[in-house]
Amino acid sequence: MRTIEEIQAEIDELWEKINKATEFIAILREVQGRVTKKKEDINSDIYNPFKLYDMTRASKWRGDRECEAADLQADGCVHLQNSQKSTANLLDEIAAEIERLEKCIEEWKKRIEHLEAEKDELENLQDNGDQETQ
Repeated sequence: MRTIEEIQAEIDELWEKINKATEFIAILREVQGRVTKKKEDINSDIYNPFKLYDMTRASKWRGDRECEAADLQADGCVHLQNSQKSTANLLDEIAAEIERLEKCIEEWKKRIEHLEAEKDELENLQDNGDQETQ
């Protein structure tokens, strides 16, 4: 049978884990917010293909320059689209990690409740044993 001190040490260790996980969740949420904002800024200010390369100026040179500009525009759109997909994947991974950490915290809190009950039971047994010896 474990001692009250051993149970309390495990409880303290679990609370330390919970505090670290909570701090990490706060960091992840802050990063998630900043990345989301940047992604939205890119979508609204850059990804719009008409804003990426202004094709009206290319019409002065016609021919090859117009084709080069169209190719650059298409390449830029593909690169931006791939980057936005990667960013969306990163945001999904951050959200999944936050969810995983929250589940861990839940499990740790349930374990703490169980340990507190076990500790209380041991304390009651000790109190009853002390009263019987008096």
